[in-house]
Amino acid sequence: MAKRGFFWPDRSGQSESYQRRYAAYELVYTLVDFLAALLFVVGSVLFFFESYQTPATWCFLVGSIFFAAKPTIRLIREVRLAEHGEVSELAGRLSPGGSSDGGKSGQSGRAQAEETDKSKRPDQHK
Repeated sequence: MAKRGFFWPDRSGQSESYQRRYAAYELVYTLVDFLAALLFVVGSVLFFFESYQTPATWCFLVGSIFFAAKPTIRLIREVRLAEHGEVSELAGRLSPGGSSDGGKSGQSGRAQAEETDKSKRPDQHK
């Protein structure tokens, strides 16, 4: 099984219960995102009417709290799911350089991907 890092999007090699928990967190995340956007739209409409400025302000406040909750939901999801996976994955992702190989290469994940990309291209300098 390939090594996976913290916040790694491909979880296809995980168990069904793991994928179910991951999907549940994604559903909550999407619901919070949708409610935050809806509250901002409703608050914006309410601000057109002077008599509704207080409810509009509350819509903006609650919507802002929902937007602030989004990264918290992601963090909780990853920590909880990491509890059921390899601790080395989490430690490797949090190491200096943030590479998915546990920090062994000293390169970031993006730099490693670019290196792999370059090695697949034919040499154009001949």
